[in-house]
Amino acid sequence: MACISGYSLNSNGKCSSSCPSALCSVCNPNNTQICNICIQGYYVNVTSNTCLQCDDAPACIQCLQTKSNICILCNSGFYMTNNNTCISCPSYCSSCTSATNCQTLKQIYGQVIINVNNQTVLAACDIGCLTCSTVSPLSCATCYPGYYLQPATFLTVAYCQPCVNNCMTCNNSLTTCLSCYPG
Repeated sequence: MACISGYSLNSNGKCSSSCPSALCSVCNPNNTQICNICIQGYYVNVTSNTCLQCDDAPACIQCLQTKSNICILCNSGFYMTNNNTCISCPSYCSSCTSATNCQTLKQIYGQVIINVNNQTVLAACDIGCLTCSTVSPLSCATCYPGYYLQPATFLTVAYCQPCVNNCMTCNNSLTTCLSCYPG
């Protein structure tokens, strides 16, 4: 069995890093004391051949070797600014491209991202909506348990109507219960 560059076969017959530092992910195959690639959030200091932390870590997961304050890649939940630093996304976003442009919500149920004047805004779905339209948060796509979807008409958007008491699922009727809550 052969291992890729920077790794060697250990006594268990598995490939493991031959690097003496846990911060180094790939060592020089000719000299394991020299690190070629560091783990995320660190860079190779060319003078000492060791891994040093990026200035903006853990927000920054890759920075320039020559300038540790210049980030190349931000961690999830952060976005890159024009001056190559990482800034946290709004609290409701798991990914974004700026403070005003949320790409992915952390919690997708009961809320939606809508676009207002080229900026993304968090909007609450209508009561009972599990998911709703990005065009109109008042228009439901699916409902929470205990509600059923009332389809859109020419005059109204789709909305969620409550089922009868203790009814978990119902079928387009206030009186027809398909399943009940336990108890």
